[in-house]
Amino acid sequence: MIDVLIVGAGPAGCAAAVYLKRYGFNVKVIEKSIVGGNVVFTNKVDNYLGIFDETGLNLSTKFKEHLKFLDIEIINDQVLSIEKKDNFILKLKNSTLESKYLILASGRTFKRLGLENEEKYVGRGISFCAICDGPMTKNKNIVVVGGGNSAFEETLHLAKYAKEITILVRDEIRADKYLFDKVKSLDNVTISLKEEILEYKGDIYLTSIVTNKREINVDAVFLYVGLVPQIDYLKDLNLNIKNNYIIVDKNYKTNIDRCYAAGDVIDKRMYQIATSVAEGVEAAFSINEDNI
Repeated sequence: MIDVLIVGAGPAGCAAAVYLKRYGFNVKVIEKSIVGGNVVFTNKVDNYLGIFDETGLNLSTKFKEHLKFLDIEIINDQVLSIEKKDNFILKLKNSTLESKYLILASGRTFKRLGLENEEKYVGRGISFCAICDGPMTKNKNIVVVGGGNSAFEETLHLAKYAKEITILVRDEIRADKYLFDKVKSLDNVTISLKEEILEYKGDIYLTSIVTNKREINVDAVFLYVGLVPQIDYLKDLNLNIKNNYIIVDKNYKTNIDRCYAAGDVIDKRMYQIATSVAEGVEAAFSINEDNI
């Protein structure tokens, strides 16, 4: 029997694990991908107190090192379903685990455009991570899709490598003015408004896209069109959900006894590293209070 299982090793999950371990709980973290969550894909972190001019990958590495320092086990596996009986029964790809308490911190995943053949080209021309795939775009022509901060921040990183970048903005630019001004000043970047992808073309790898205005030969497309909560594995739990986000109370407790949630998977005002860390800490504190 495990005291607390945490699903997700992003900022919220890692912070909760650190505090629970210090409170004396037997805690394990389940992560299907990389420790750090979407922080890994962030080019630069400069708004988290004490951290400035730091890559998301480096910060994520520090999260992992912190858990290792405290001997917190990270289980690299995917949760397929969760059932609530007397305790929580988590069915993973490779095992089944049981815990008294549960913290859901599975975060969000990158939104797709929903076009035919899109999944076929993910990793073969379609990317969601400039810091991961940027070096492979050296002297190549690429397209960035999106009008928010993420699209413009990642364009700044990609511009170091790519020969030519076209940013497609379907509606309007929502990026902060300082980001827009930086990107606009780059010689190898063009911003195209009211343009969107309608079709992907290629064989094994993506070679071109068709938009509502033209066909563009591309070596890669980077999508930054939003994020969606990862909650598919929760279908067997009768959770209170709103717009695909988990609803929690002020103690970060869900409507299910001994089940908490934190981070980008919950309904909240701000989706930031700082808020996620705080929520993970609060969830851990609530579990500790429940055992005093």
